[in-house]
Amino acid sequence: ATRSLFLTYNFKPGLTWNRQTPPTDFYCYTITFGNGSFVAINSTLKAFVSSDGIAWTGRALPSTSFLTDITYGLGQFLAVGYSGTVITSTDTVTWTPRTSGTTQKLWQVSCRNTSPNVFVAVGDSGTVITSPDGHAWTVQNSGISQTLMTVGYGGNGFVTSGSNSSSDAGHIWTSPDGAGWTEQISPA
Repeated sequence: ATRSLFLTYNFKPGLTWNRQTPPTDFYCYTITFGNGSFVAINSTLKAFVSSDGIAWTGRALPSTSFLTDITYGLGQFLAVGYSGTVITSTDTVTWTPRTSGTTQKLWQVSCRNTSPNVFVAVGDSGTVITSPDGHAWTVQNSGISQTLMTVGYGGNGFVTSGSNSSSDAGHIWTSPDGAGWTEQISPA
């Protein structure tokens, strides 16, 4: 099978994607950009780092759990995963495990880089954890029972979505701070 990486970070109209040959064990499924570097993570407990999206360097991660997402915020990279795993790095070389306060799978993480700063990670069984710095985490009582697979920040708050099954799909919640959540009417 042919593996390819398509990457561009110059979003001018009319540009095309360029095929790149990734490292042998790249197999990454989430990439973020911050502090002049792309950082991608994969299930083999590696981070791959590149300043240009073409040349990549593999770096070992301290996690023994499957990682699911990575983001950049507040001057650091932050990855989440199974068993409540949270790891951070300011330089992409040294990664520090953090205590999340949960053993639930965490599926995605987002960051508000404006005051008051906050990371929000979401996961199984309505799990929501928040941190003002990526180091100390608080488990929030979200009041949500569905598995939350996505979270993003924009404008005035966070948005998350989730379900318990395909017949229960289409739930959306919003929060100004990651602590209190309000379900919104979904078109699904």
